[in-house]
Amino acid sequence: MSKITISKKSLITMKNGSSVDIAIIKPKTEKELITYDAITKLVSGIQKKGTNVKDLQIFGVSKAGNFTIKSANEDYDEDYIVNKPEDQRNALDGFFEVHIISRTAKINKYRLIFFEYLDNLNNLNNYYIQFIIYMIKSFRVFHNENHKIISVSENSDEIITEEKETRDLQNYNYFEVMKGYKKTHDDLLRFKKDFIQWKNELLKYKINYSDYFNSANATFFNFRRFTTNIFKRSKIKGYENIEDIKLFEFLHYEKCFNGGLMTLNKDFLNIEQEYFGFDFSSYYPNLISNSKFEFPVRTGKLSKISDFKNKLKYGIYHCKIICNNKQFNQIFAYSSENHYTHYCLNFCLKYKERFNIKLELFDDDDFNCLIYETKDIIKSSSIFNEWFEKLNKIKSENPKNKLIKQLSSSIIGTLTQFNRKVIKSEEELNNLDISELLDEDETEYKLLSLEPSKNSYSIKVIPSNQPYKHNMARIKSFFSSFARVYMAKFIIENNILDNTVRILTDGLLLNKNFDFSNLEYYPKPETDKNGSYILKSITTDTRIKNK
Repeated sequence: MSKITISKKSLITMKNGSSVDIAIIKPKTEKELITYDAITKLVSGIQKKGTNVKDLQIFGVSKAGNFTIKSANEDYDEDYIVNKPEDQRNALDGFFEVHIISRTAKINKYRLIFFEYLDNLNNLNNYYIQFIIYMIKSFRVFHNENHKIISVSENSDEIITEEKETRDLQNYNYFEVMKGYKKTHDDLLRFKKDFIQWKNELLKYKINYSDYFNSANATFFNFRRFTTNIFKRSKIKGYENIEDIKLFEFLHYEKCFNGGLMTLNKDFLNIEQEYFGFDFSSYYPNLISNSKFEFPVRTGKLSKISDFKNKLKYGIYHCKIICNNKQFNQIFAYSSENHYTHYCLNFCLKYKERFNIKLELFDDDDFNCLIYETKDIIKSSSIFNEWFEKLNKIKSENPKNKLIKQLSSSIIGTLTQFNRKVIKSEEELNNLDISELLDEDETEYKLLSLEPSKNSYSIKVIPSNQPYKHNMARIKSFFSSFARVYMAKFIIENNILDNTVRILTDGLLLNKNFDFSNLEYYPKPETDKNGSYILKSITTDTRIKNK
């Protein structure tokens, strides 16, 4: 029997200051599962080392696809499968992964116990086991005010004022106040009260929202939690098999326009008129699970083409788009760097004649496109459908819970976060091997932002070899362009182009009322946007003067 391969990373300091211990036993084959007997032996060995199982949470992803708690502040459940019917035992006896979580602050003690025992686990050959040891922390809710963090803690209503860089991340997780709450002491307390109620509602789904460092952290790890088995069933057979993003890929993504479609027909500015608002519910979650959307999971290849075909390959192209048609410009977002995904360009090619669109490829480099072959991409629905359905079920049972809405609506922003590093001084910046964000120089870091702060500068950089926190960030440019094109096609196909006054990502403002209810997925009336008023700006509804 071959010795187990153990990867150990002890006492990793996370970006928020928390310490996490991780030990991983990697499988030799994907066919093997961790048996209940193996877990029992593991727990027995840990107990022999003097560890109280009451201090641990033990859970695993079962063969049945469930997250099953084995121990939670109680003795290890010896009867977990022993006393169950045979069909249930067969379904539950086998885990794709197992987590053991310490809810005490004795990190060094547990690290030594686990690592010492792991080294002798030859009888658990071919198993994948991940141990995560962390301190349970309280939480604070906060808002930003004048570059400071204004917060109240879980157990106190006292206002705490902190510098962002010196927050007490060792003892508290931080959750920012959501939309709908004012930056006042009363609303901070109101949000805390609501937050506690919402997090308690989610506990029955094994989601302890306040145990995460922040909302982005909660979003990502619950996404991983809900999709672990889904990824294993996908063609890449596991999240960890998504290839690292290369620098040249990153540069192509960042040269695209990556925002939502936001336009205003200026003919309607400063004119009193009756308007009708419409909004797509859960726009991004719905589209990310759309069967027509795909995203890359492997590295693309730089290439060069001489002309546009009727339908372009999946990728990003360096070209110039020229169109003077006013209606087209209201439903299309241009890239300042002249980089467009195939979703954008195929849309332009489809309506080329109607709007008199000209497309010009750049020909002055060795390449003018980044191409992904069929083997490099995956259907988004194969990953996100089940995730979306699970969250929707929880949402339907808790319709006023904003935390579950956060877990779904913020997934794109979470998956595409920069891997930021804060530099304390210009002197430190000058000592780095660094270049501007979109420069093609292969320096160690790229400068993300440099902004003056109270006494110095706020300097943020990203490593060139890992510019994003997650390799799922390949979804970035492709999804944003897919979402913009989806809105543009909706407007054209439903003959409301002449009536479209404003577009705000997932919302429409029209000068005529319409009924879209015959469609499968459609924007619903947003009654608070209806009425007669004067449009002053596109930016926010607060700039609208109601009559």
